[in-house]
Amino acid sequence: MSKTQVSVAVIDDDQDDLEIMEQVITGLDHEIKCSLFMYPQEAVDKLVDAAKRQLPDYIFIDINMPGLSGDKCLQIFRANSAFDDVRIIMYSTSMPGKTAQQLRSAGADFVFEKPVRIQDYSEIIGTIVRQSLS
Repeated sequence: MSKTQVSVAVIDDDQDDLEIMEQVITGLDHEIKCSLFMYPQEAVDKLVDAAKRQLPDYIFIDINMPGLSGDKCLQIFRANSAFDDVRIIMYSTSMPGKTAQQLRSAGADFVFEKPVRIQDYSEIIGTIVRQSLS
């Protein structure tokens, strides 16, 4: 799938969701480097620091997290020009149309509602990654 190694960061406060995302992402291509973050502030700190070296190609962020919410993470990343070429994908258990539009307006490249089946996760994430690589 990839021309060069693709790297992905996932920020989600739910361990089960992190494991599902990792399984799906590495299932797309075992060469994809996947970094998982359970604590949003830690993720922001590490990724902003990584901007001095190398950023991931994609950052998947759960919207509803305690402390630093997903939409706040999005704002922080989009305020930093180092993240201009990073695809930021927002997701949540519930994604009303108004919320999705607000996230897109704030700089999210893609927005989706968490599916029930892992196969559906694979289809959504696979479409996002393939669309971005082409």
